[in-house]
Amino acid sequence: MPRGIGQCLRPRLPQTAHGRPCPGRHHRHVPQPDRRNGLIGLIGYVLLSAAYLLIACGVYTAAYVFPDFAAANVAHMNDILVVDTGRGSAQGDIGVLGTVVQVRSILYLAGGLPFGIALFRAKVLARWATILLALGGLASILLSQMPDAFYRFLAWPNGIAMIGLGYSL
Repeated sequence: MPRGIGQCLRPRLPQTAHGRPCPGRHHRHVPQPDRRNGLIGLIGYVLLSAAYLLIACGVYTAAYVFPDFAAANVAHMNDILVVDTGRGSAQGDIGVLGTVVQVRSILYLAGGLPFGIALFRAKVLARWATILLALGGLASILLSQMPDAFYRFLAWPNGIAMIGLGYSL
């Protein structure tokens, strides 16, 4: 029996055993990650997410809070910039901000490697991007010890990895 044009153009949904469409089961072609990657992936994700949250808080503070105080206390702002860029130690007291910068750095470096490894083992996203994410933290360690001309390149490996991971989704 010939099928009508409406039946040919309508997308076909997977069928159950009784021939009824099952709309929730059309994602079977997406590879699912192994369960063994769960804990290392969760730890890496939490660490990296906390680092990005602290980075976002620091950027907000630098953009909207510090300009009001910069004219009043120039020495204090210089101390904050020195500690935040990792180019020395503060001459004065910057309070808890020094600890926040250290925690942020540790979370960023400790989160990228396990999260990248877990994504690589899961075989769900682009492999090159997961490798770049895993190596991005290590590259940040190396680049932070180089002169200021190279200091600007710290975010490139992880930025390119995030673009690749988002594109492969």
